[in-house]
Amino acid sequence: MQPSSAFPQRFSAVPRRYFDFVSGLWQIHPFREGNTRTTAVFTIIYLRCLGFTVVNKPFASNARLFRDALALDNTSDPDFKDPAPLNRFIEKTLFDSSITLERSNWEHCETTETQPRHTRMQVPPARMGA
Repeated sequence: MQPSSAFPQRFSAVPRRYFDFVSGLWQIHPFREGNTRTTAVFTIIYLRCLGFTVVNKPFASNARLFRDALALDNTSDPDFKDPAPLNRFIEKTLFDSSITLERSNWEHCETTETQPRHTRMQVPPARMGA
């Protein structure tokens, strides 16, 4: 999948800058459910506007990996922060569909039945509506 001929010569920096934006957008989590799916659709539409040929398959086939890659890119914990999985996802989606995405050493992304799937900031009742 290649950018259109009108795309700047230094297109290799654009995907990382764009995915920094997407990663930050995903971090907001405006919805109770569907934030990763919404981010994927937004990403596909935006990249198409930039001239890339992007299909849904990498996002649909690797939804969990996409979410985990976004989580690893967004974490403030320096022990777990890792942009590499998101970079690999970008490379696979835009340039080389033969790249294999793996979950090696992503144990910290696992959830158990006792852990909530999403951690949300709780606003104390006294501050709600303030």
